[in-house]
Amino acid sequence: MASPQFETNRLNSEELLYELAIRGVDGVTTVDVMRKTLRALLKLEKDGSSIDYPSYPFSFDEDRAALFSKITEINALIQEFDGSHDATYKKIFSKYAYALGRVNRSKSSTDDEQKIRSKLIVDILGLKSDLEKKVKLHERSIANQTLGIPDLDLVDIADTSSDSDCDVINSTPIPSSLPSANKVQPIFKWNLKFRGENKIGDLSLSAFLERVEETRIARNASHHDLFNSGIDLFDGKALVWYRSVRKTVRDWNTLVTLLREEFQPPDYNDKLFDEIKRRTQGANESIGLYIAVMNNLFDRLTIKVTEATKLKILRNNIAPFYQTQLALKLGDITTTNELLTLGRKLEERKKAVKTFNYPPSRKFNSMLEPDLAYVDANVNQPSCSSNVNLTEVTSNKPIVCFNCNKPGHIARQCNEAPRKYCYRCKRPNFTIRTCPNCNSQSGNANQRR
Repeated sequence: MASPQFETNRLNSEELLYELAIRGVDGVTTVDVMRKTLRALLKLEKDGSSIDYPSYPFSFDEDRAALFSKITEINALIQEFDGSHDATYKKIFSKYAYALGRVNRSKSSTDDEQKIRSKLIVDILGLKSDLEKKVKLHERSIANQTLGIPDLDLVDIADTSSDSDCDVINSTPIPSSLPSANKVQPIFKWNLKFRGENKIGDLSLSAFLERVEETRIARNASHHDLFNSGIDLFDGKALVWYRSVRKTVRDWNTLVTLLREEFQPPDYNDKLFDEIKRRTQGANESIGLYIAVMNNLFDRLTIKVTEATKLKILRNNIAPFYQTQLALKLGDITTTNELLTLGRKLEERKKAVKTFNYPPSRKFNSMLEPDLAYVDANVNQPSCSSNVNLTEVTSNKPIVCFNCNKPGHIARQCNEAPRKYCYRCKRPNFTIRTCPNCNSQSGNANQRR
């Protein structure tokens, strides 16, 4: 699958390491040697030489983190780009080609990962569109100056660009899973507002921008749509601020940069990172939900956090139950997904332990196989063949023999001669038939006598 052509000399060490790793080359330490090696490999590929490359070595989480960071980097370069076809353009285009090639190779295995992959593709292609628009604006500006025509409004010029102007050069085929170009839903119907007042129930700026970007993709809107409909996205203090900068800003990305400068503290990343390090797993919070929350917090940082750093924080902040159970394996866990998988297995065991019940005491009248029932060795259990009343052995009172009135044993175990007593009320010298308390007929007979 063809990818846009990048210039090897325009890639930094991180990008070079990736391009070499997917081709089975590692251990190269200097940038010059990496570029020389990659150029040789690319020449072999172009000539059609047979090279056995290993299977793709990166996980989806690694690709996602790298691409999010790369998109931010490219966007910043485009904002500073003046539109001329110079070394800066070649550098930006090479980074764009690297990003598109990497997202094309990424392997998504779940619906959520596929959605993220689609979003990354859309954002990367959007960067290419923004880059080409700047080039066209620059070219038209030069042409106007040559003809002595004043520069037109840059936003109006950008609006005249057709989709065909932004086609990707030597582009990689895009998966069919991308959202179709349906009609854009008006932004005022999104019910998204940023007020900039930090009241309870209001979205933070990062949460607001995240929601806007997700909704933009879902509703097939462009960044240009966002910029033109900014009045529908702000309220309160933020609306006052937006009106003051509207005429000085030319695109959505620049507006976002100014929003962060105004409504986030200068040390936002430091403070948020401290907050992340203090965020521990809640008592009733599943490990899946906790890791999801933490991943969202990491994503809201405007700087990249390595997978190793994320994993270290997660291992230290999961509930003590998981830390104790995983103590011997924590050093072997190398990815967030591994931690999540093991944590969910422990959750299943935890639920089973909570619902565990010890075997019930043996009840002779209800057991189908009483000889196989559990018997606690610390309890003096009666024989299953006995018809003795269970209250004799389950009561907290001392056991007293009804035959001899001595403690320590029951009547069935008594060695003395059996004596007569009523089995119902224990009255001595009577039987149930002759007992005046338990047999009314016996009492009537005695009265007739």
